[in-house]
Amino acid sequence: MSRSGESPRINRNAGRLLLIGLVGCAATGCDGTRISDEFHPVLTDPSKRHPIVVAADTVALDLAVSPIDSAMDAQIHLETLRFMHKYKREAKGPLTVWVRSKPANQRAIASRIKAVRSVAVDIGLPPAAVRVQERPRGDAPEQIMTLSYDRIAAIGPICGDWSENVVKNPQNVPYPNYGCAQQRNLAAMVSRPTDFIYPAAEVERGGDRRSA
Repeated sequence: MSRSGESPRINRNAGRLLLIGLVGCAATGCDGTRISDEFHPVLTDPSKRHPIVVAADTVALDLAVSPIDSAMDAQIHLETLRFMHKYKREAKGPLTVWVRSKPANQRAIASRIKAVRSVAVDIGLPPAAVRVQERPRGDAPEQIMTLSYDRIAAIGPICGDWSENVVKNPQNVPYPNYGCAQQRNLAAMVSRPTDFIYPAAEVERGGDRRSA
């Protein structure tokens, strides 16, 4: 009689202990694939998972030095003008004109350098901004003259990581490529890459806003 009376009580106690164990396991994270609290923000924040790098960069433009050709000269003038405007907007330092040392077409190169200086003056650059330097003899052919300047550039991440199955996501975290295109486009559009490092200095409000 005693055994038959204790059996239901033992079964009920065992069920309670099993239920308590399951609840405790869920609360403490028995799932071995659970992401730690320290690492989780890196996966959910695109700015941390796909950071924008601000670094020094060199921009260059190769110009052909050839006999007089009105069509080619017009195209070279347009390319030089565009390059000069970019230099004026984002350069950090002088505009360097790289030429070969004692080339055979020295007269044509001198004429091209004069045209570059003329474009610089037309867009409001000081004459000292354009510097001519000689480069090693084996660096480039004599028919090429190179314009270059240094700048601070915002370099976006490399996108296209579709290595994970976006349909199966038991951890409920963004897929690897999430937010990458946004970060890359932001790096390409920003006009002052240093804004990613420190804020721009405050300026006075415009007169129209002050009146409003």
